[in-house]
Amino acid sequence: EERGETTEEVEGEKADVRERENEAEEEGELRKRRKEKEERKRYVAMELRDDELKTLRDLLCQSLYQQKQLETEKEERYNKELQSFSKTKTEKVESERRAEIAETKTVHAASDGVRSRRFEELRLRFVQSSSRENQAGSGAGGAPGAPHGGPSAAAA
Repeated sequence: EERGETTEEVEGEKADVRERENEAEEEGELRKRRKEKEERKRYVAMELRDDELKTLRDLLCQSLYQQKQLETEKEERYNKELQSFSKTKTEKVESERRAEIAETKTVHAASDGVRSRRFEELRLRFVQSSSRENQAGSGAGGAPGAPHGGPSAAAA
């Protein structure tokens, strides 16, 4: 009977060893599954971060593009305004210049008119004084219209 007990003990121990091995194997499987699950979670998280980064990058690019468009539009508006201002300024300067020229012409014409009137007055006075002298019979023998003591007709 002792032998039967030993066989039972050996069988019991073998069963215990197998049971512990099975438990260890199951624990190993569980750890392996947990590890795989964690890796999947990490992978999914990385993919999500990748997607988020792509989305952020796309949004940033879109924002930069819109900002560049706005700057371009602003620059175009500025250039148009500058062109318009420059054109207006040029027109204003040209208009002022034309006005100055017209004013100068008017002043010159007025001054020419004053000069020609004064010249005409002086000429008339001279002619009148010459004709009075000739009528008075100065006898100097001057040419008609020549001032007193002027060159004679014979000398001419």
